[in-house]
Amino acid sequence: MSDNIAGLLSYIATPIIAIVFLVVEPFKKSQFVRFHSFQSIGYCVACIIVGIVLSILSVVFAAMHLFFVIYLFYLVYLAIFAVWVFLLYKAFKNEQYKLPVIGDWAEKMARG
Repeated sequence: MSDNIAGLLSYIATPIIAIVFLVVEPFKKSQFVRFHSFQSIGYCVACIIVGIVLSILSVVFAAMHLFFVIYLFYLVYLAIFAVWVFLLYKAFKNEQYKLPVIGDWAEKMARG
């Protein structure tokens, strides 16, 4: 399997496939695959944190009868999905696109 396909797959079933690629030969030696695997794990953790925060805020806004604000959260979820698709595309095109904070961490982990 080529590195770009392995990078793409690391985003598909995150973080399970990403972790597998970090421990299985020959992928664990490829800096490209390691970068995308670590970025995938970091992005997944960030999405979980955002989901928890938005869930708590939706309960607060519902208690305040501000239901229209909850619809704005759907835009956040749509943005999360769009970034995920963008990362899939960049990995498939054999590019190492770095997300602002997570990408720096992933690059550091991929080298070490």
